Amino acid sequence: MIALVVAAAVSLPMSARGDAADDANRAATESAAEGEGWWTPWYLVDYGLIATGTAAYFAGQAMSPHEARIGPVYERGEPTAVFEADSVQRSLRSETVDLNQLRAIMSAPGALAAGIEAYRWSQGGGSAQQFHDTLVGYAEAVAVTAGVTAVTQGVFGRLRPDFGERARNYYCRDDAEQFADHCDGFAGAPLSDEHGDPEYLLRDGRRAFFSGHAAHAFNGFGYASLYLGSRYVWGPDTTPARRAAGISAQASMMALATYISATRVTDARHHTADVVAGAVVGLASANLTYWRRFSLDGSPRGAPARHGLRLTPAATGTGLALSLTY
Repeated sequence: MIALVVAAAVSLPMSARGDAADDANRAATESAAEGEGWWTPWYLVDYGLIATGTAAYFAGQAMSPHEARIGPVYERGEPTAVFEADSVQRSLRSETVDLNQLRAIMSAPGALAAGIEAYRWSQGGGSAQQFHDTLVGYAEAVAVTAGVTAVTQGVFGRLRPDFGERARNYYCRDDAEQFADHCDGFAGAPLSDEHGDPEYLLRDGRRAFFSGHAAHAFNGFGYASLYLGSRYVWGPDTTPARRAAGISAQASMMALATYISATRVTDARHHTADVVAGAVVGLASANLTYWRRFSLDGSPRGAPARHGLRLTPAATGTGLALSLTY
């Protein structure tokens, strides 16, 4: 905070000036305790980031993937290269954790944080700002991660490890004779619709870098781990029992994030580097989003007002104090 003290005397008796300062300070203290006046127009930036990340996700999903910038290149008119590239010849199989399951799992960290904050607030230990910042922070982390992931996948266009089989699913159905050398085993009995529409499989197969499952798993559980840590592991009000419970919860969440990410490799949906990159992006997003809002003890930064100008009687009662918070 930058504080500028206006030294000009006020045309009030010294006792009156002192009373005015005391009253103003008392009112400010009561207002902060009641959680009033914490919302500022700067929160519109947070809401804008959530909207932008969400829009980027849908835009990235709608865009046609570019020619692969990493690994084998797929050419729709001449697909034989992907029929022969060793790095994309793994078998197409069902997902251990599909997208709908991931969405359900990723609702848990946000619900956990919201539930804890709602309880703390009802018990007088939290505040409206704490509850608001916790939920908005999680929503922003998810939206930004989703947007960055979708756009990056479209831009890099990397082929999934099972792309060769996806391509055969697409080409050997309708033109098995032209690609007979590559359709052995598919010409008479092409892949069924078990895994989805062949056109969709071909499009989705070009979105390997980086892993969205890994990014979202480490983002969501990373944010929740930081939240729990500030309150139960390294926070000022922790106890040995709370610390043990908090560390156990953190370890469980990160273990689940690691498991989800590992299945993307075993399911042949991603190369190992894709998963590692996704995990790094997810953790970075969680940390940037969380620490931008909260201090080490879990309290909102700059509470009760993070930005703005305030003109109040000086604490000494000899003038006015102009404060700029940022």
